[in-house]
Amino acid sequence: MTAVVLQKIYKIIENAKGLGPYTVEEETAKRLNVKAADFVRKREDVLGLLMNAFDKANAKPKLVMKKDDKSVTSSKGGIVFPQSEYKGYVIQAKDDTAKKISTEEQETVAAYYIALRIMNKKPNYSSAELNGVKNKVISKQTYSQIESKVSASWANSAKQIAEHIMERDGGFIGLPTSKSFTLQHPSGGTGFIDKIYKLFTKYIKETEVSFMKRDKWNPGDIWYVHDSVNESDLDDKTSVVSLNKYLVKQYKAGNVIPISLKKIVNENIKTLVKNLDEDLPKLKFEKADMGKQSFFKSIDANIFFNGSIAECRTFTGDSLSAEIKGVGAKAGKIGANIINIFFKKYNSKKMLTNYKELAPRITKKRTQFIKELHQLAIRTDPRIKNIKLDEFMMSLDESKYAPAGSQPEFNYLNSKYQAAELVDAINSLSKKNRDDIIDDMMSYAGSVTDLSSVHIVIRN
Repeated sequence: MTAVVLQKIYKIIENAKGLGPYTVEEETAKRLNVKAADFVRKREDVLGLLMNAFDKANAKPKLVMKKDDKSVTSSKGGIVFPQSEYKGYVIQAKDDTAKKISTEEQETVAAYYIALRIMNKKPNYSSAELNGVKNKVISKQTYSQIESKVSASWANSAKQIAEHIMERDGGFIGLPTSKSFTLQHPSGGTGFIDKIYKLFTKYIKETEVSFMKRDKWNPGDIWYVHDSVNESDLDDKTSVVSLNKYLVKQYKAGNVIPISLKKIVNENIKTLVKNLDEDLPKLKFEKADMGKQSFFKSIDANIFFNGSIAECRTFTGDSLSAEIKGVGAKAGKIGANIINIFFKKYNSKKMLTNYKELAPRITKKRTQFIKELHQLAIRTDPRIKNIKLDEFMMSLDESKYAPAGSQPEFNYLNSKYQAAELVDAINSLSKKNRDDIIDDMMSYAGSVTDLSSVHIVIRN
């Protein structure tokens, strides 16, 4: 009976209007703490929303303070049920004080949520349930080790992924419901995918894209692997091509499904199947600009291709990247070093300058640097093709993007210069080579090259 009542409580909490992403901490078997700090900052507000939900469910809730009821431990009070089947339960609101969670930990959390959903059609996603599927997840860390870092928004994202991935969606038929499986994360350093990665690392060196990293070959953050898969079946795979064919075969059999995870931020979730017997469309260059508003008021450039956009700037650190725009998480990124490899492939006379060379030019040879940036600007941005150097320098100052000599200004000049170099180098190529290099660059960024491996992407 207790389990049935608890299930009803979770359902009522789920129906609470305006609560937003939340987690439920089972402080004791009958004292539940609801964390919803991401969207509702005051615990009193959380309790108010929960009171409305329980009242609507005819649970006869009563809000009491700690001093009036010893079963309540929160200084803000809690919800009790003196006259209903929920008698003895306490619902409280607790601040979500989760520590910063790493990408590896986020992926591991998602693996636990998915494993639980496979094992249980209607889970509450409680702490006990999630820790109970430990034997189904191979990762460096267990859920219990990172549970304190899981915020309401990340828990909600993992829950939505777990529910969605079991359903049919477009060309994806949903994860198998067999209980004979593991979800494997690369950090585990063992199991089927560890052997897969070692073979890829060995054989990619024999291809023309020897620089390809494993997350570009297959961006699966976690892999569903059925227990029937035998690692010895990989012994006769002697190239990336044969490895890819084997993974396609296993994917179609429902035995191996690499899963690329993106944080879910809204209800519009979809599953994309990549590199499964599909004739990849040729990507073609459409145009480029040096910032939506103006050259001076943006730090980036934009490349347009096949109805998509790649934003080009220094996202982190000092080196430029081109990142395909998407919702929630981006759709793929390629860095300056790989971009230059592709420029060499097409015999470009122009390359991206290493930021380590740019830094002293920006700080110690500013006048000369601005002159070079001016020349790049008039070649890459038709809106200012007739602007003179003195006017260009004045416009840089008047744009007030950042104070002269400040770190933000350094970041702006560094990013804008590399972005302009990228557009200038692309424009200098023949039309055919422009199309070909965009196809190479964006296919690499999106992990859909001729040598990329089958995987699914769960995203908004």
